[in-house]
Amino acid sequence: MSGFGGLVDEIDARFSAGPKAALLVEEALRLVSGYPGGVSGFVRRLKAAGYTLEAASWLGGGDLVPLSGNEVEEILGCEAMARFAARAEVSQSFARTTLGYAIPNIVSLLAQRGALPARIRVS
Repeated sequence: MSGFGGLVDEIDARFSAGPKAALLVEEALRLVSGYPGGVSGFVRRLKAAGYTLEAASWLGGGDLVPLSGNEVEEILGCEAMARFAARAEVSQSFARTTLGYAIPNIVSLLAQRGALPARIRVS
């Protein structure tokens, strides 16, 4: 996959998202980068919630460990999931599932582009 365009294609192919794939990736990117403290704050939240190994896989350039839909909702909360689903114009169930795949890819892409300080990248 190359960049965010590749992620859109991957979301479409994997989840049959059609034209919503671009909106899902856009909203997921907004969610991660708009988190309090930005991408770094989002990664810290993951680690605090016990997802250190998952986050480390996203920052290390290896195989990305996805999140389950339940894990996504646990991390973000029900209200954030409802807002995301409404903005992306999909059901909450579909939003949870696609975010479980999209979030690791987005964090990895942002890390590759230098959006995270080095001290955050270390597990």
